[in-house]
Amino acid sequence: MPNAPSYILGKQRIQDRKPRYHALKDGLLFKATHQTPGTAVTGQTSFVATTPTFLMQTSADTRRIVGLSLWLSQAGTVAGGTIDIVLAIDTAARYSSGGTAVTPQNSNTDNTTASGADFYYNPTASAAGSGTRYIWASTVSASLGTVTTYDFEDGLGVGTTGSILVYTWAATTGPTWRFGAEWLEE
Repeated sequence: MPNAPSYILGKQRIQDRKPRYHALKDGLLFKATHQTPGTAVTGQTSFVATTPTFLMQTSADTRRIVGLSLWLSQAGTVAGGTIDIVLAIDTAARYSSGGTAVTPQNSNTDNTTASGADFYYNPTASAAGSGTRYIWASTVSASLGTVTTYDFEDGLGVGTTGSILVYTWAATTGPTWRFGAEWLEE
């Protein structure tokens, strides 16, 4: 049965739950999306290391970020060609100025714990340094409604100080996105 719960057997029979569930239960599962429904965010027309489309960072926080998923849905004006998407992580808090801050939302209505992460779209980032690692690169077609989902399955981590940067660009006309990001903090 594909949807049947799995169990860990030991002295007791305990239902095996993924880390996402435990973070939710503990009030440490967060999501970010535009807080004005229907509003799209525009990407760039070329790659520049100081102009990510999205930037999430921690700055001397007590918890680290474990990236779970990111989804991008092309909306509004169709990009001017194939869209490039690059994801980078960095050991530095790269936010410099500008952009629009998005308040991360706790996924548990019974918990008011605030996220230790800051999330921005279209900010200016400081220059990439020795701690920058480009870990994902892909392209997607420029067509309205295209949804691109990255499921990191707990395979993306940023320490108590660090950044996740997502760059999106297409020639001539930058892509426009509706977006969502999900992470847990530990």
